[in-house]
Amino acid sequence: MWRRTVVLAAAMWPFVAIGLPGAAQQDPASQAAREIAVAQERADEAAAAWVQAAERLEELETGLAAAESELALLEGRLVEVRSEVERLVLRRFMSASVTGLPFLSGFQRPTDQAQAAVLLEIVTEVTVTDLDDMVATSEQVAAARRRLSSRREATERARDDLAVRSRVAQDEVARLEAVEAGRRRDAAVKRARDLRRAASYGGGAVFGSEGWRCPVDGPAAFGDTWGAPRPGDRRHLGTDFISPRGTPLVAVVSGVATAGQNDLGGNVVYLAGDDGHRYYYAHLDRWGQLGRVAAGEVIGFVGDTGNAVGVPHLHFEIRPGGGPSVNPFPTVLVFC
Repeated sequence: MWRRTVVLAAAMWPFVAIGLPGAAQQDPASQAAREIAVAQERADEAAAAWVQAAERLEELETGLAAAESELALLEGRLVEVRSEVERLVLRRFMSASVTGLPFLSGFQRPTDQAQAAVLLEIVTEVTVTDLDDMVATSEQVAAARRRLSSRREATERARDDLAVRSRVAQDEVARLEAVEAGRRRDAAVKRARDLRRAASYGGGAVFGSEGWRCPVDGPAAFGDTWGAPRPGDRRHLGTDFISPRGTPLVAVVSGVATAGQNDLGGNVVYLAGDDGHRYYYAHLDRWGQLGRVAAGEVIGFVGDTGNAVGVPHLHFEIRPGGGPSVNPFPTVLVFC
């Protein structure tokens, strides 16, 4: 996962330290491309840490919900068991003309000793199984409460960690944006970046061809998170681009763009490409041009709708031939 960061780091190492052979020989475009690549590496590493923190929080929240359900079931069971024991004890106490239930409320008064004696006489009416069940269920409830408390604490820590990772990732993307300013569209810099990108490409199916556009028209950090686990036995079926809110999102190819909404993706766009493939954009802040669009036309803007609240990013999928999603990372690595 996150192979681009590792490969880029290895590719850039000979030129990172000032004074190393080759550093002074770089032309301005290569130097600019190197600086962008270093900033991109930092942003990608921060994005990777954010993704891991988000996955950890989702895992803990799923476990927390399960622990809450478990406790509710056990507490309900305990009420039932206690009610049955109380019913048996109360029936015998009523027939014995005594008041109070010291077995359940505690032996606090002098008369409780006499009442305790009555309890000993009627113990045969409360089966050993009933008593054992009540004790065992009480212990289970206590253990479930401890587990729930521990999970709540861990979940809160994970939320705090995610908030920190989110700020760091967004700060690094802002740094990348500053480094790229005025350079990203320079033809010579773009050629130098393309050479570095080609050198870092680690294989995998690429579904784009000449003219294919990166879906994010601006600074973005991303990595290979294909197949990462998600709550509810789901798997991550796309690539997440962390980018400033409002960054334009463009059609990767010409085709027909359609708006949609769902719980996970929030505001989404479905792009039926003229290349025969379908593309999915999620978490948009708002939509851009819809209907018939050309490659590179703005169809939306980065946001945090759906389950992305707090961290603006694009979830992007490629669905060859309109079928199941495939890993988009090899494609976006080449074109972004």
